[in-house]
Amino acid sequence: MSVTTRTVLFVGNTAEFDQVRTMLADHADKWNLSGCEKASNALTTLAAQHYDAVIADWHLADSSGLSFLDLVSHQNPRTVTVILFNVEEDSLKCIGASHQLVGKPYDEVMLVSALEHACDSSAWLPDDAVRKLVLGMKNVPSPPSLYFRVLKEVRSSLQSLENIGWLIARDPAMSGKLLQLANAASMGLRTRVTNTIEATVYLGSKRIESLLLLVHSFSYFEKIRGFRFNIDSFCQHSTRVSRFSQELCKSQKTSAVIADQAFTAGLLHDIGKLALAANYADQYVKSIEVARAEKCTEVEAESIVFGATHAELGACLLASWGLSRPIVEAVARHHRPGHDLRRRFSALTAVHVANALDHVSPTEPEPTRLDMTYLETLGLTARVDDWKGICKASDNSDY
Repeated sequence: MSVTTRTVLFVGNTAEFDQVRTMLADHADKWNLSGCEKASNALTTLAAQHYDAVIADWHLADSSGLSFLDLVSHQNPRTVTVILFNVEEDSLKCIGASHQLVGKPYDEVMLVSALEHACDSSAWLPDDAVRKLVLGMKNVPSPPSLYFRVLKEVRSSLQSLENIGWLIARDPAMSGKLLQLANAASMGLRTRVTNTIEATVYLGSKRIESLLLLVHSFSYFEKIRGFRFNIDSFCQHSTRVSRFSQELCKSQKTSAVIADQAFTAGLLHDIGKLALAANYADQYVKSIEVARAEKCTEVEAESIVFGATHAELGACLLASWGLSRPIVEAVARHHRPGHDLRRRFSALTAVHVANALDHVSPTEPEPTRLDMTYLETLGLTARVDDWKGICKASDNSDY
């Protein structure tokens, strides 16, 4: 089978172009790379020739990379766009951007995945309603500096779980909340941890990364005046869904990578609710009232009130933090997985099922939130009863 070679225009300084060219060298059969240093030159080039994709650095010699790509998208709607940005400095400015986001430092896998994802017609990107919601937010957390220090240690060839634990211990407020969450029954640890080193060793670096983002998020939102939200209930549900998601991946014998993605997406799947409650308190309460009055789901009510959902808003936030595409899409579509055209069990499948099963209650004994049509397309409807048992056993285990 022949491979389709796509044309890519890189816009940015020479050093960054050389780095991208090196990363794509082994993929020359798929990506034919050209380069420009200035946005003005790139626009002239794009006017004369079609490119399948444009990659732009955040800082260009004569323009903002984000503004440049917005213009490219407007003038060349068939061209996919990717922006390279510094997560720690620029993440807030990226929330709601309709481009693929690649945070620095990036590697070959991240770059190629972003390009392939950008060219995938089934990829999720925020629509106008979501971006409008994002633009109206005044209270948005940027990822904590501690997260980046931990991430650097995780990516180090000399990664040490003990070192990660020591890093977190230096932040008393963060470490205290993280230990509280790690020891929650819904987290599923088989032994109680008393310090951040033990927590890191028992949970592993990937779980610790995710927990740091969750702990930081609800710490940030809790400080906002007038914030009305049941954080305890939120955390219990989030940690159960993350654990259930990982157990479902094990039952399907997925790769460890997919299981980690499912855990993270499960833990952060409702983070958009925090953002809605903190930025649109009255409207968020109204959406809850609409759900009760109309006997519809919270997602349907949010669509009525906001024109968008907490899932989509949360996905925008996580994308701007540099989280990977499978995690972002699992969060964006965890209520509506049928919009994903990739027909295979994934982190999205695990989080959708785990969330639906965790919402089962005495008043709602059947998992009515399950998208059975989606599961049927995957050939997985026969697995539902098994999954119920797996989640119930996980929830009742003697941890």
